[in-house]
Amino acid sequence: MNGRLLRSVSSQEYSRISLPLTRGKAPVRKVGVIDVGSNTSRLIILAYAPGASFRLIDQIREQVRLGEGMGDENLLCPEPMERMVRLLRVFQGLCEGNGIDCVLAVGTSAVREAGNRAEFVKRVRQTAGLDLRVLSGEEEAHYGFLAVVNSLAISNGLVLDIGGGSLELVRVKGRQPRQTAMLPAGAVRLTEGFLREDPPRLGEIRALRRHLEHLLRGQSWLKAEGGDILVGTGGTLRTLAKIDQRLRDYPLDRVHGYVLSRSRIEEILRSLTELPLRKRRKYPGLSRDRADVTIAATHALLAVMDHSGHHDVMVSGQGLREGIFYEHFLRDYGTDTVEDARAFGLANLSLLYDLDWPHARHVERLAVSLFDQLRPLHGYGPAERAILSAAALLHDLGLAIDYYNHHTYSASMILDADLPGFCHRDIALMSQLTLYHRRGIPKLMPFPGLLRREDDDRIARLSALLRLAEYLERSRTQVVQEIRCQIHSRAVTVECVVRGDASTELWATERKADLFQQAFNRRILFRTRRVLGPVLPSRAVSKVSAPGPLWQRMREVMGLFGTK
Repeated sequence: MNGRLLRSVSSQEYSRISLPLTRGKAPVRKVGVIDVGSNTSRLIILAYAPGASFRLIDQIREQVRLGEGMGDENLLCPEPMERMVRLLRVFQGLCEGNGIDCVLAVGTSAVREAGNRAEFVKRVRQTAGLDLRVLSGEEEAHYGFLAVVNSLAISNGLVLDIGGGSLELVRVKGRQPRQTAMLPAGAVRLTEGFLREDPPRLGEIRALRRHLEHLLRGQSWLKAEGGDILVGTGGTLRTLAKIDQRLRDYPLDRVHGYVLSRSRIEEILRSLTELPLRKRRKYPGLSRDRADVTIAATHALLAVMDHSGHHDVMVSGQGLREGIFYEHFLRDYGTDTVEDARAFGLANLSLLYDLDWPHARHVERLAVSLFDQLRPLHGYGPAERAILSAAALLHDLGLAIDYYNHHTYSASMILDADLPGFCHRDIALMSQLTLYHRRGIPKLMPFPGLLRREDDDRIARLSALLRLAEYLERSRTQVVQEIRCQIHSRAVTVECVVRGDASTELWATERKADLFQQAFNRRILFRTRRVLGPVLPSRAVSKVSAPGPLWQRMREVMGLFGTK
């Protein structure tokens, strides 16, 4: 089995089993977000239950090149405008067919700078029935920032968004935007302005780099500080990630959270620059409609990296459209940013698939208790503890599809799910822990180039702890209240503090102790100590006043990870 083979659950299956989002507790709404870009126009459709959960249910993109041929006069040309209006009619029809409650359509650089933008906006309203909101440069940068800060674990650093017409930069400190710059350095603009030959000549590239250096001159606030990370969003960044993954035969099919080194970017750029356009269009991972603009945009990325001092860039699969949705979805909370992206993602996923939360919480508590008490045997630290904790919370995701193979479905869904704040390696490890949380002996790692040889032992040991925790909660009644471990030379004794009848739990756990004994090379012995009184809940539920269950659960998960 490999990472790609685990991806056996289709998005259609997810859609079928996840609606309604909250099992009738709140009405499901849908919102469509349309981005009228200078190069490409996109529509995303999201379903959400206010105050609860959300998910992407459809998306469509089309290269229109609205900013094509604007020239020094900054006028939208008739043919690109006609292409865009035709596409927006299609988008509007799709929204109507899907019963969209709210359509949010925005225009970016090309529309913003056009001298005839009023004419275009009026035509869109009359012909496509859409009220197009033209974003300022500051608003465009802010929405890119919202997408990144709500979907990646960035506290301090720089957010870069390369569009078709402009490049936006946002300095982030304490998860808040501090400074913003909008530069006329989008992929289409730079290509039309500097790279006219095929393939580009050296003199053209030198002129392009001088222009970029001139634009960045004086932007001293871009300089990297200790602990800063650079996050890039936009089609160019996603394209470079896909190319690099194809070249490396990367085992995960996701670009969100992927890290590109400067050396890899330069290597890709050299390869692309040597090829004529007709061959670039066949380059692995490079979409045909970006083949002509990727070279110029990549030079813009490298210029920012040179100026800021960053040696790598983390790719965000989310951008302006998702930022607009976050503002729309989070407004009931009185904010547009979440406190902890990792906890936000886990809480959303648990609500989306209607997990048995008391059970998930109790399994997490028992698994982490085993981890902490057996630290002298495994020697792992906070990173592994967080991975085990998250896997324990999500181990039953697959029950939404099937009981008998829910461990397999859970593993697949974790690989495909939107889990912000976790790097790709964390997600691969979490997937493996859930795959083996019921039965089986972990095989050699299925993620070459992502996991390491020593991760075989790591997966076996953490899976063993999760499996013990799962079976100590076999009846889903939290009858095993606490566990106390004693480590001996050849065995581990686990005393279970129980309230009520724990015979089912002990019977099931003793039958499933083989993985623990193999992973830790010790026998495991169980004994019980009964206490009187009713079964107590795993942990007190957060009493924080919140407008919905998502915020409450996010705060709860933050407590598990020690982030509040």
